[in-house]
Amino acid sequence: MKKVGKQREKDGEEYYIEDDELSIEDWDELREIKNILEPFRKWSKILQGKRKNGALYDIFPAMDELLAHLENCIKMYKDSSSEHLYTSIQNTWDILNKYYALADLSSAYYAAVVLYPEIKMEYFQSKWEGREDWIISAKKAVVSFWTDEWKELVTDQILTNIPTYNNEPEWKWKKRAQLHSDLQDQLE
Repeated sequence: MKKVGKQREKDGEEYYIEDDELSIEDWDELREIKNILEPFRKWSKILQGKRKNGALYDIFPAMDELLAHLENCIKMYKDSSSEHLYTSIQNTWDILNKYYALADLSSAYYAAVVLYPEIKMEYFQSKWEGREDWIISAKKAVVSFWTDEWKELVTDQILTNIPTYNNEPEWKWKKRAQLHSDLQDQLE
């Protein structure tokens, strides 16, 4: 192994900056690393809000894309001479997968995806095709989020905002009650 910089100085050898050149192989490896990291750059910009997004509903699409990218890289580098790249990619996948699993601790992530008009439940059904247990868990998380966190709050707010009028004809208050009932059905 070629000694450079501080290591040469430690060993009492004279250091020359000209010796710190990157080889062609070093440049090739740096290009590979750049390609591996490109999707992370893309999603970092999106999730920072540098574009229009950066919202909670972006978490699953980001993690799904990054995990799939890392899985492809693992296959590509498994039998290569770049064992350190393979190990780094595998460790990155392990850490990202750990955070993916932590999304189960808050049903808000699932609800954010389902409630976003461009994504909805179809996201989970298409991206998680063949993983019915995951889809069922996502649906349960959204229902739980609604019933545990929001249903009473929204229902109470709706009930307090329904105007009532004295001397109102019977057909009017029945119509208003029917509209309220229809709204309740839509929310459930």
